[in-house]
Amino acid sequence: MIVQRNPLTLVRVALASALIGVLGCSEEPIQQPVSAKQNAPENPPKLSPPPPPKRAVSETQLALPEYYGFYAIADGKTTEIKASPTEAPEFTANVEFLAFDKAVATGLANLPTLHRLSLKPPPANQTDDGSFKGWDDFFQKSQVDAPKQWAEARSGIPGDAIAIELRTKPVKDQPEMIRMVPAKVLEPGLYLLRRITYVWIDRSVYISGRIASARLAFQSDDFQSASFHAGIVLSIEPMNAEAKSLLAESADRFGRRERSIGGVTIGDRVLAFGPSAVRKLTVGPAGATPDILERADSAGGEWLLRLGGPAASPIAWPVPGAQADNLLAIMAESRAVALPEKGGELGQTPTEVTIERADGGPITLRLAERTIGGMGLVEITTRGDGPKTVVTRAVVDDRLHQLLRDRNVRIWRDRTAMPWARGEVSRVRLESSNKALYLGRLEGRWSLREPVASPADNAAVQQMLATLAGVEVTEFIDDGAPGIATGLDKPSARVLVEIDRLENKPGADKPTVETIHHTLDIGGRADAAGERLFAVIDGDRIVKINASGLAKLSLDPSTYLSPFPTSVTPASVGMMVLDRLDQQGVPTEDGRILKRSMERWVDHGQMEGVAPKALTDEEVKDIGAALAFLSADSAAGETKPEVRLDAPEGYRAGARISLRSLDDAPLTEVEVGMSTVSALAAVRTGNVYRVYPLDRLPRLIARVMAASPAINPPAPAGSEAVEPNK
Repeated sequence: MIVQRNPLTLVRVALASALIGVLGCSEEPIQQPVSAKQNAPENPPKLSPPPPPKRAVSETQLALPEYYGFYAIADGKTTEIKASPTEAPEFTANVEFLAFDKAVATGLANLPTLHRLSLKPPPANQTDDGSFKGWDDFFQKSQVDAPKQWAEARSGIPGDAIAIELRTKPVKDQPEMIRMVPAKVLEPGLYLLRRITYVWIDRSVYISGRIASARLAFQSDDFQSASFHAGIVLSIEPMNAEAKSLLAESADRFGRRERSIGGVTIGDRVLAFGPSAVRKLTVGPAGATPDILERADSAGGEWLLRLGGPAASPIAWPVPGAQADNLLAIMAESRAVALPEKGGELGQTPTEVTIERADGGPITLRLAERTIGGMGLVEITTRGDGPKTVVTRAVVDDRLHQLLRDRNVRIWRDRTAMPWARGEVSRVRLESSNKALYLGRLEGRWSLREPVASPADNAAVQQMLATLAGVEVTEFIDDGAPGIATGLDKPSARVLVEIDRLENKPGADKPTVETIHHTLDIGGRADAAGERLFAVIDGDRIVKINASGLAKLSLDPSTYLSPFPTSVTPASVGMMVLDRLDQQGVPTEDGRILKRSMERWVDHGQMEGVAPKALTDEEVKDIGAALAFLSADSAAGETKPEVRLDAPEGYRAGARISLRSLDDAPLTEVEVGMSTVSALAAVRTGNVYRVYPLDRLPRLIARVMAASPAINPPAPAGSEAVEPNK
């Protein structure tokens, strides 16, 4: 069946409301079934005579446009028509069209076509009394020739549309304009212009005609056609009171309303519940162990799925909250598209769905095993707080059946192996057969804890977590992979993620920290090419994952080390102690103590009890540059150092710098040296070396290095000496 969308969506709605229909091409009068003709009115409405030939508007009455485009001329107005598959402007029957295009003057213009689109009720025959005779009968009546569908798809024009002749006429003194006048006055209805643009002609007249047809069919006991015409009107004007009344009265007349067979009225919701109140769904074939989808206790909105059937297990698979919420929204918005057949069968094994709510009794759905023509039967059982139970039936769009039957709810499981890596991770550990890497976060800053302790590069750690969160599950192994060599008994690698959460426990004076652990163990190849790997999530969920995501991970510690020697901020430093080192790496006795005092830096010299000396602005500037170099406040765009875990060749330590807080508490300590082989400077924190060109050293640190006995041995007697530590 060809289904047009926006605004021709009315086709599908009308067909559903009537339970049967065929896309047609003419507004023929309704053919009454033989069994109903004796009830027809004595004086049925007469058909209008054929429309007269169309006469063009006088050129003196034309309002010519200023800009290129395609226009409609009606009732003395010239209106531009935009190409749109969703908007349908309305004009009166005397409309004509005007094209303003440069191609008109050359004779190469591609002039538009006009087609009238319409519906006609199904033809009556001697044996069909208009009643619904079952799904097989409906299915046969709903078929459309496949070659016809392909032809319509290629042309963009419904096969049964009526082509309207457009006569062309030049516009005086306007070679780039041409008028297109319909050969006859257009009848009320919906038209397709230029294959992508819809226009209404006398929309209100068209609706009135449909109402009259529905009323006539109702008076003739032809419920099929009455609901057909009324349904078309409601698809155009959902609040049309007369069409709603005709549809409801037709259903009531033939015993197809809720009070007679438990059916839901066409257009009404079939389920009454609030998605946010749902706590659990059970889904599965009747008589089998169902799958259980349950809202998780966490505040993240996640759901957990426990499998039933042959793969029944207490293992909980995460389902993204957005996926579950979308499923509930679809269920809550499902509406009846047709009235159920009396005595309709659900099949031997319908799908049973139970909705458990926090604000009411359970609701059970039984979805028919078979759907036809895009629609399916559903039986709804609602249990109240007391003994009362209400059972209703409805015919709905079969999207609900597709989502819930055949255990399709399992498809909604999270396809990422490590979704928890997206959140507020506290610690992460990567292990392989011969390497281990452990990082932790404290107060928003990451640091490397194994194999060395050092500040970490936040951006590098975030990139690693993003890579972990992006590892894709390609297949769920619901049966536990019995008899398959997965390699998970001796994993080749492991990822451990720890998340700290504050818990307010009843009776506790203050919140406590609860640590949640998540793991991903990597096994062997799951295919010959090694593009997929076996893995187990949290020790119990076996899956196959995409190997390409893990290939991006590095276990080299230097990848994650911060390029900055320390993580302290300059504002937190209240004291700097500068020591020169001798050739044995021992501090000399002439170190300097620089202390912040009243927003100024002062030099306490080399001896206790000596009055502090205020530093010049230039010296204060040198201190600021040194602190910026040692912290993350280095100027943007500067070349990052080489970070390594072994000392550069020929390394000699020349200075030691201790940073202390404003209240004299130790913050950190670094060692500055240089390679006598490569002539590069190096800053050491713990076992980590950061290597720089010599000219990157701030002036204050460079002067201490220049005066260091380990870097520049003492000058021979009689030569000019360098003033120490200045």
